[in-house]
Amino acid sequence: MKKHILTWLIKKGQLQKRQAELNTIEEAASLCIVVSLGTSESLDRFLKFARQAMVINKNVQFVVYLKHKKIQWVSEEIPAILIKPKDISFWGKLKAEITNILPAQPQAVLINIDATGSLVCHYLVHLIPANFRIGIDEKSVQQPVYDLRLRSDNQDDYVRVFEEIVNYLRSLKGK
Repeated sequence: MKKHILTWLIKKGQLQKRQAELNTIEEAASLCIVVSLGTSESLDRFLKFARQAMVINKNVQFVVYLKHKKIQWVSEEIPAILIKPKDISFWGKLKAEITNILPAQPQAVLINIDATGSLVCHYLVHLIPANFRIGIDEKSVQQPVYDLRLRSDNQDDYVRVFEEIVNYLRSLKGK
């Protein structure tokens, strides 16, 4: 039931009109990265990636969906909004205290770097205002949620996927 409701909410959000504005990662005034983590190993890989992303753009914020109770966030140096399954109602809506801490100002670039096809991540992308949205190509999303969708052979390697995104944006900007 939750899956159907989240899918409906995502599709409803796609009807909103907006103008995409392209920025490179380095030039972006704000950068928001959304990810879903299901294992401790994926958390370790993500933390390594997050440190590198913070070097490229100091104004980065992470929105992390921790799928399982067993995963414990261990980093205080990385600015992250943590979302757990208990923060999502039966009807697929985020609790008000979580919605209130999501970025309210439009992000220059929003990246869904999640390779698991998590509907929660797609829903978060829908909730966070952004000038340019980037996602990994997923068959689970039928409608265009993103301004740029990439296919990557390295979907579990966050660092490589991020490097590909940085290079694509530079190419599109002509830099």
